Amino acid sequence: MQKKIVYLLSLLMLGLTGFSCPAMAQNDRNGNVKNRWSVHAGVNLSHFCSDAVMWNPVTDELLFRDAHFGWGVGAMIGANYDIRFNKNWSLTPGVDIQYVDNGAAIHSSCYKDMPEVNLPFRRANEVHSWNITIPVLMNMRAPISNKVRFRVGAGPYISETFYASAYIYHTHDLTNYDGGFGTYFNLGIMGEVAVETGNHFSYFYRMQYPFLKDKVDSKVMTMSLGVAYTF
Repeated sequence: MQKKIVYLLSLLMLGLTGFSCPAMAQNDRNGNVKNRWSVHAGVNLSHFCSDAVMWNPVTDELLFRDAHFGWGVGAMIGANYDIRFNKNWSLTPGVDIQYVDNGAAIHSSCYKDMPEVNLPFRRANEVHSWNITIPVLMNMRAPISNKVRFRVGAGPYISETFYASAYIYHTHDLTNYDGGFGTYFNLGIMGEVAVETGNHFSYFYRMQYPFLKDKVDSKVMTMSLGVAYTF
């Protein structure tokens, strides 16, 4: 699996480099802008967008009252290449490695009525995963001052979950997901807003949501806050 991940990342970096070559001509026509690499890191919050419903299979009764899923905390690192068309518009392909806790632990007002032995029920949908995400965002910039710019971007992304674990139903034990490379592929939409300060640092807020069903990250909305450094 590690060899496959390294191979994929190598192909991605070659692809990004090749994608950037034809865009170099843009710099000749826009001497005041240039294409640039950047790296970024951040933290994320994820939420499983589904109804928190759990039934007792023996009595066919609802186990939880006023139930809802919570939020899981994760992290991300990544890099991208900003292809500048002019001062206002750019196209940015990138690659991220994300750790995501989907937050699918059930919170309910009836916990106080339940003995500790029944609490594993509430984590039956909780999944922890490591993903490679490849977004391609179209960005628009607007100046706030001489050194500060506001940027908004949106576009599609594809992702692959290369490791995931989930709680076994009725227990506190974790089990790993089985499946080969490509089994947990997904695609979705991503949006980002950022404040670019000076010539190197920017601060962003990002939201993403996948489209395909029956995947590890299906119905998981992820929001990220981070900082980027541009070379």
